[in-house]
Order: sequence, then C-alpha cells, then structure tokens
Amino acid sequence: VSAKKIMQQIPENFTGRIILHINSDGGDLFEALAIYDLLTELNNTGCEIEARIEGVCASGASVIAMAAGKIIMTANSYMFIHEALGGTFGDSEELAGYSALLQDMTAKIIKIYSDRTGLSEETVKDLLHKESWMDANTCKTLGFCDEIIELEKRLPVQIENRMRDSRKIQVSNVYKPVNRDRDAIQNMANIINARRGFNNAR
Repeated sequence: VSAKKIMQQIPENFTGRIILHINSDGGDLFEALAIYDLLTELNNTGCEIEARIEGVCASGASVIAMAAGKIIMTANSYMFIHEALGGTFGDSEELAGYSALLQDMTAKIIKIYSDRTGLSEETVKDLLHKESWMDANTCKTLGFCDEIIELEKRLPVQIENRMRDSRKIQVSNVYKPVNRDRDAIQNMANIINARRGFNNAR
C-alpha cells in the first residue's frame, strides 16, 4: 500500500466519508508518513475519515491511523508502537548521519502520537522506547483509539450428522497387508470403528 495507490482511489475534491480498515504489521516509515500527510490533508478539507483496526495495527500502520478523525478498534485487536528502526552500511560519518535521521523520524512520530492522544511527548517517548504492545482497552485509556467494538457473540451452529453410517469402515475396502488374514483386518476395523463410536464393523 502506498500513498500513490490511496490517492488513486479517492476522487478529486472528495469530501465524503472514508472508512480505513487496518490490519497491518507496518512497513516503510517514509511511506507511512506520506499516507499520514495525505489523509490529514483530506481530513482538513472536509473528509470524514474513520480508521477501523481489526487484528493488528503495528509500527508504520499505527502512524497512519493517527490521521483519522475517529479511531475504532475491535475488542480483540492490538496496536504496536516503537522508535524508528533501520539499518545502513558505511563509515562512521555515514552511520552517525543515519543515526541522526532515525532520531529525527522518532521525534516526528512522537509528535504525531502526542498530538492525537493528548499524552505528553515524554510519556509517548517512553512508550516507544519500551516497544509497547497495547490491547484495545489500553489504547482507549491512553487515547490511541476512541471506541472499542464488541463483536456480537453468536451460538454455534448445530449440524446434524446425517452421514454417520458412512464413517464406518467396510472390511472389504480395508487395505490388506501381505501375510495378514481376514481376522486381523476385521480386528483392525473394529478398533477404528470403536474409537469412532461404533461397536462393530460390518
């Protein structure tokens, strides 16, 4: 998923409602920030954006969710947040430069989380440093989501087994190993059928 692909799905000058379903373990933070900026701009120009988290909303995906005017989580879903991560190869100057970039990106997402939740930047920084897994209740308490959906519990479907007799093993169809007589085959079938709830094989 990219900002470009999302943009292609939204008509020009659209001011309607967007429901953003999220079940993602994250990805490239640059792309996540681009999607966040796109959705924020749409939100500021009249779109009603609702993020629905189903399953997991981790890493960069959680940044994207923060752009929504309303964030809803299912009762069984989770959110995972952490500092900016990455890797590079080079001399000490290049490594120092990359380290500075990661620190700058972490500072950006701290502000995004803080602005959306109302938590202090120090509190958010601590959550990121701990690499926090948060269930829906924790997210609502901390301000990472606005509402929790309790899915309707339904009774299991009762299915009548009309083909029960077909589960019985027929001796004539049992593979007959070499040097095994019919009585041995019959005994094998009786044992299997007994485990399946039948007293005798036919």
